[in-house]
Amino acid sequence: MTHTLGASHDGEGDAKDCKAEDLFIMSPIKEGPSSERPYSRNPWLFSNCSVEAFKVTLRNKICLKSPGSYFDQEEYAKYTSKQPGEMFTVDEQCELIHGSKSSVCEIALAKYGSIDS
Repeated sequence: MTHTLGASHDGEGDAKDCKAEDLFIMSPIKEGPSSERPYSRNPWLFSNCSVEAFKVTLRNKICLKSPGSYFDQEEYAKYTSKQPGEMFTVDEQCELIHGSKSSVCEIALAKYGSIDS
């Protein structure tokens, strides 16, 4: 979806001014957690280059400014009253994807052997 919105991988093309090593969402480098590095630096953020690309692409898109006749304010409010992550905990999200009795820590341990900070 981000490519459709005009974003290049960080460090490439129009995003050459943003370092891939900063590990934002559009970095072509993906690093999983390890005992030395339990988390990526910016796994949930877009770099300034990506944000600027989105702005340029969406600047004149009228379809995003008009909700249309099908718009239901009550339904919209139901899904936007909370931020992502507030409706379900990280473990509840994990259970929805991987089944009951799953948790993020269990999956990290199985995959990486450690979740030490």
